[in-house]
Amino acid sequence: MEINKQQKEVINLNEGIYCVSAGAGSGKTFSLVQHIIHLVNDLNIPQSDILLISFTRAAVNNLKKKLEENFIYDVSVHTFHSLSAKILSEYGLNVSKTLPVWKIQKEFEKINSNVETEKILSWIGFQKNHGKTPKDKFYPIETDYTETELRAMFKLYENLKEKENCYDFEDWIILALEKLKKHPRKWKYVMADEVQDSNDLNIEMIKLISKNLICVGDVRQAIYSFRGSSPQFFLNFDKEFNGAKILHLDINYRSKKNIVDKSNKFIKPYFKDYKYYSDSIANFKDNGEIKYFSFVNKLEESEKISNLIKEKITKGEDPNNIAVLYRLNDDSSYLECVLRRDKIPYYIENDSSFFKRKEIAGIMGYLRLIQNSKDDGAFLDVWNLRNIPLKYMSGTILSDIRKQSVKENKSYFEIFKKMDFNKMFQIRSRNDFIKSIEKLKHKNKVSIKQLIDDIVKEFNLYQWIKEKYPNKDEQEERKGSIDVLKSFIVNDDLQFFIDFVQTSNMNIKKKDKDGVKLMSIHRSKGLEWKSVFVIGIQDTRFPNARNGLNEEARLFYVATTRAIENLYLSEIGRNNSFICQYRDGVGLQSRAVDKKQFKKELSSTTYGN
Repeated sequence: MEINKQQKEVINLNEGIYCVSAGAGSGKTFSLVQHIIHLVNDLNIPQSDILLISFTRAAVNNLKKKLEENFIYDVSVHTFHSLSAKILSEYGLNVSKTLPVWKIQKEFEKINSNVETEKILSWIGFQKNHGKTPKDKFYPIETDYTETELRAMFKLYENLKEKENCYDFEDWIILALEKLKKHPRKWKYVMADEVQDSNDLNIEMIKLISKNLICVGDVRQAIYSFRGSSPQFFLNFDKEFNGAKILHLDINYRSKKNIVDKSNKFIKPYFKDYKYYSDSIANFKDNGEIKYFSFVNKLEESEKISNLIKEKITKGEDPNNIAVLYRLNDDSSYLECVLRRDKIPYYIENDSSFFKRKEIAGIMGYLRLIQNSKDDGAFLDVWNLRNIPLKYMSGTILSDIRKQSVKENKSYFEIFKKMDFNKMFQIRSRNDFIKSIEKLKHKNKVSIKQLIDDIVKEFNLYQWIKEKYPNKDEQEERKGSIDVLKSFIVNDDLQFFIDFVQTSNMNIKKKDKDGVKLMSIHRSKGLEWKSVFVIGIQDTRFPNARNGLNEEARLFYVATTRAIENLYLSEIGRNNSFICQYRDGVGLQSRAVDKKQFKKELSSTTYGN
């Protein structure tokens, strides 16, 4: 790779405080690695004096690999968390023990019986990243819980960790900062990557450990405010450090010219007050393909996107060079089903797969158990739903079922049917469950859609959704996912439908991650593909009404700058504000559209470059 003038300046830096604004595809990883090579080989700086920090383990592993390829093995390369753990281990403190979620859930339910533990833990992490304790005034963030509940759970959580001698990730950094304040320690040369995503704790650590500092990032790609991150440190770098110098890496070696140019025009208005803003400059002089699609609904969108992907693969494009990105995980629901039906290989992170959603896994568990009561996996899926009438059955009972199943060589369902219970509510819960399953088994002449409706009614799944997800928007979205599942029933052969849903191992390549990539825009950061589809663009969802417009715009910018040659933007409805601005260079207001009229006018409109 030929080194450009801006890269050369970064590579040859020595002492001082610098902020490097590195645009998408500008070779910042290359520049960082070459800078370290310069320090070690040209300036004879001991490798032990150099520290390189990045935000993810994947980024750290990539940086280590590139350094080792250049025979540099002893430079410290860490995430903030692994660096904190290293510092604490030097003081004999082992912070690896964490609280099991089930134990936290049990305690939280004393305060709110319908608590979503993962959301509360996320909220607590957000507050701790802003330096807050249970006694402090909390950093404002939208939540479905009262301040009294949140404060009580925060305090309970911290007390429980102390009692069990456990730690969370935020504790690692907090405790490491305490040690650094008491026992100051500095590295002579510190490089921090992706600094636009720093939170208050990260920034404090950077300041404490650095003699000479290079902070690298791109404020246009600051998209993690929900984790407590803020771009303000990056934006005000020259105020944070007197005498700091701001440098730029502007040349984009990734994307075709029109993709770079349109992305510039889109994002620039959001940084009109940032005096160090500079556009990215395309290295390529030729244009790629940019197309815009408008659809009436997600099903129509999914059918079209699947067909376009199929065409590309048929023409020889490697599925690994294609990605589908979306703002919210549920935006992939229909498309995942269509890709599976069309036998297009794809990879989606396991925890975000439509078929791993609790309500979907639960319904499929009921269907499989109705079809075959000896299906232990189905029994577990239903048990793990924690729904009536099994809601208050303890984990000990499940453990006993498993042991007895092995001993007698019988299914979980058979063992459960004949178990002896001491408590009346357990006997009643078991009998109600068995009665409901047997009742649904005998409805063998109804359609699968009707059977799913009967399951929803029999086990009161809408009430389960209401209790599990307090937010009304999420409740509607979870109910909608059941309709998505029903929309892919092609006949009333129950076993055929079960087999269709269970073919994930054929279509989702988990081991080597081969296939078309389906992922959220947040997960896509730092990655690139020849062809990128951005789907589900719809006002109130993307841009998301709950988040600030600036952050949503930065997220849209991240999505568009993942594409190397081909970019396809797909909206539900018409005149999405972001698509209008990207396509026309002018921000427009979206308008409400009558769906019947819209379908007559539109039925999937395509716009070219």
